This record gives sequence, C-alpha cells and structure tokens, in this order.
Amino acid sequence: MVETTDCVFMYLRRHFPSLPLNARRHIGTSPLTDYAARPMSPPVTIGVDFGTTNTVVAIGEGNDHARLVVFETPSGPTATFRSALSFNHDSAEPSGRTVNAGPWAIKAYLDDPGETRFIQSFKSYAASSLFKETLVLGRRYTFEDMLSDFLLRLRDKSGGAFDAPGGRVIVGRPVDSWARAPMLPWR
Repeated sequence: MVETTDCVFMYLRRHFPSLPLNARRHIGTSPLTDYAARPMSPPVTIGVDFGTTNTVVAIGEGNDHARLVVFETPSGPTATFRSALSFNHDSAEPSGRTVNAGPWAIKAYLDDPGETRFIQSFKSYAASSLFKETLVLGRRYTFEDMLSDFLLRLRDKSGGAFDAPGGRVIVGRPVDSWARAPMLPWR
C-alpha cells in the first residue's frame, strides 16, 4: 500500500531533483539550503496539505510570517485547490491527452462530460490495497502517476509559489485513513 506522503516525496524528487529532500515519512524535511550561508534571508518553507477534497499550500517566509498560496481560478482567487483531475483526448498534444487539475478539471468536465474522464477525491485510492491502477484514455495510471499529474498542475497554477529559492518542504502525514480504520461495534 502506498502512503500519500511517500508519493509526494517521489514527486518532489522527480520534478525538483536539485532539492536534497529527507525521504523519512513524517512531517518535516531537512533544510534544503545552508541557513548559515544565507543569514540575511531566512529559508522559505513550503507546506502542502494534500486533502481528499481540497489541497492547500502555504509559504513560510521566515520571521514567523506565513501566507497561503492564492490560485487565480476561472471563478476568482481562492486559497483552496480542488483535489480533482480530468483527462481529455487531444490530438494536438504529444501524449494524445490534456490533463487538468483543480477547478480547471471541474470546468473541463462540465464543458464536455461525455469526453472527459473526471476523477475526484483520488487521495482515497492511496488507502486501498485493492487499487493498483486505472486505465485512462488507453494509458495505465497508478496513484503515483495521478498524484504527479496533480502536483505538476498545482505547481503550474501557483503563480510561481514553488519557485522560491531554498528552504524546505513540509508534507502533512495523514493521521489514519478511514479505509484502514477498524470496524467499531454498534452499541
């Protein structure tokens, strides 16, 4: 079974290879820059809360100051990014498909529901040992593939928030999944 935190670390390693991430599976990572080498600017911390319904990204800019990343969506600015994906056939793309995430995934589905594969709350798949992969437009997608596509679109729509130099990335670890929770007897 794949843990969500593991998938986020795999994504960060794949798409930000220069960041020396600590692969331990708990909240926090080792610093990505040497703080002593840059005393004039404290390291930036990026916090990602990948939720079943929404994802939130916060930027800690040092000196106890943090801000939520605001996404400029089709319906206006928001600090929450829907945890949803959509896939559409697109012969103009080299992959033959267009992938959207967040509110853009919802819009793509509403614009063309018959030709769109829409996946919401896909974090819940990570908790199931039964889920191995799904077929989307002729391509097999594991949970890691879906998460990678999602995080790439999240980064692209973040207005450059992930471009902050140095710092560290903190990924929240879920307390426990409802799918793994023991059955409680009725009283």
